[in-house]
Amino acid sequence: MRRDYLFVAFFTVLFGVIAVWRGGSLRSDTGSLSVTGIVKNPMVLSAADLMNYQQVTVRMSGFDKEGRYRGTFIYRGVPLKTVLDAARIEKEESDFFKPVDTVILVRNARGEQAVLSWAEVMYRQPSDVLIAYEAAPVMPQKGCEGCHKKGEYEKWIEPLKRTIGFPRLILPGDSRDERCIENICTIEAVDLHFKLPKVKDRREVPSFVIRIAGRETILNKLPAAGRRNIEAPQVGDGKGFHGIRKYAGTLLADLLLDAGLGKSLEGVILAGAPDGYRSVISVGELVLGDTGKDTIVADTLDGGPIKNMGRFHMVVPGDLAADRWVKSLQFIDFVPLKRDPKLYIIGVGCGDTGLITLEAISYISKADSVVCSEDIMRRYSRYIGDRPLLFDPLMNLEHYYREKHPGISPGEAKRHVAGLREKNIAAIRTELDSGRSVAFLEYGDPAIYGSWSFWSRDHFSESEIHVVPGISAMNAANAMIARNVVAKGSLVLTVPRGIRENEKMVENLAGSGDTLVIFIALKDAESLAPVLGKYYPEQTPVTLAYKAGYSLDGKLVKTTLKDMVRKINEESERFLGLIYIGKSLD
Repeated sequence: MRRDYLFVAFFTVLFGVIAVWRGGSLRSDTGSLSVTGIVKNPMVLSAADLMNYQQVTVRMSGFDKEGRYRGTFIYRGVPLKTVLDAARIEKEESDFFKPVDTVILVRNARGEQAVLSWAEVMYRQPSDVLIAYEAAPVMPQKGCEGCHKKGEYEKWIEPLKRTIGFPRLILPGDSRDERCIENICTIEAVDLHFKLPKVKDRREVPSFVIRIAGRETILNKLPAAGRRNIEAPQVGDGKGFHGIRKYAGTLLADLLLDAGLGKSLEGVILAGAPDGYRSVISVGELVLGDTGKDTIVADTLDGGPIKNMGRFHMVVPGDLAADRWVKSLQFIDFVPLKRDPKLYIIGVGCGDTGLITLEAISYISKADSVVCSEDIMRRYSRYIGDRPLLFDPLMNLEHYYREKHPGISPGEAKRHVAGLREKNIAAIRTELDSGRSVAFLEYGDPAIYGSWSFWSRDHFSESEIHVVPGISAMNAANAMIARNVVAKGSLVLTVPRGIRENEKMVENLAGSGDTLVIFIALKDAESLAPVLGKYYPEQTPVTLAYKAGYSLDGKLVKTTLKDMVRKINEESERFLGLIYIGKSLD
């Protein structure tokens, strides 16, 4: 035991603290961290990617919301500011160009969410908000038996042995670690698109209103009790240094608590002026961090009443820039950001993974679980991460089920699929009822022959469903054909059933010369040819687009209606192909 103490003392001299770096880092094969939202450079980062950025080390003692000790650790990671700088946050279609009303949402695969304001990340020191990928416990330098009885000290040691899920959001300035969520998979920059009426003259604003959950509190003077004096340099990003200001007023946190602010950290405080200027403070930084200790609503400046730019100013002296200060304060609103669970129907493209849209990536990041085929899970795993897979939707289709279960009769397949479908619907319903969102990943554009449309509308309300468009196989095939395939302003999409049950449509299209595009029709070509031959001349141009969107396997075959079936039979592919028919293809 004596030798152990000497060993500890030696390393204490070397390193100052007793911290043993242990294997807990996120490995590149355990998932990924996506950076999405209003960013110009969306990113998907592995552990190796994070380690390539500027690294910071911080020490933090954790306490949960009940005040229980959760251990003291030294965390190594990357400043969130560094990551967001690389992603380049930029608003689109906003009447307020400054980013101080922007929100940063950090989520993990369990559905937990941490809400931060843009400014608490960008207007504070880089080490104040960290994406940690490694941690070491700070162990006591002396044996605990010296000052604690056996059975007492163990409860302080156990938290140091716990497993931490990385990457982890670390806010060392927070008094509790409620926002320090583990196993984070998404960082999303959000413009809440506040629409505020503007007036030119904002000098006379005799009062301001605090609005929380439908309750309004109008103040034309501040409480006499609990006043604070602050002194802060006014340095703006735009206009630079404007002197040191001496304000007096009331803590913003006190005003909000008196007005009924609850305990939820999933929200922000929006403060605004009559001319549309506004800024955001997260409830977390106000309640848990230093922002709540010195941010005030002021009614005096340099010893006298405020006479310029309204009667009240909101001042955030802890920021590195004064852009969150709001003069002529008119309102302070609590804006809840608790997510409503959604069934996101997301088109991931029709071929190469590069055809997935940035919006699709963003919405995958919002989900807590996924529904997709084995192929999509494999090819888009870097975006899906560790989100649990509920089921393969292709198994809800009878023909696919029979392919996977050769020898089963059509009647048996129909019964099995009906049972599976009910089970799968129940799985999604359980997720939504538990407050968790589901990403249903579809090939191509989900609004064109998507498998979800066969059943979801009967079991989920429109308010629960959000469709994210994708690139359709038709878009990719058009690019392969590389010409305008529209004839006389029209292009008609259909499937084999549409041909068989609507011959009048075929007759009209043949007579007008408009282009006809038939999805999933290769295996039905022989049965469709007689119907098409009734109305189209046998020399009508036909283009077969195989595996549209697959850069290595995509192929065009140009022929005529007379030779269409023969050409199709010469190819091995029987599913991934579109048939184009019309004069515009000549």
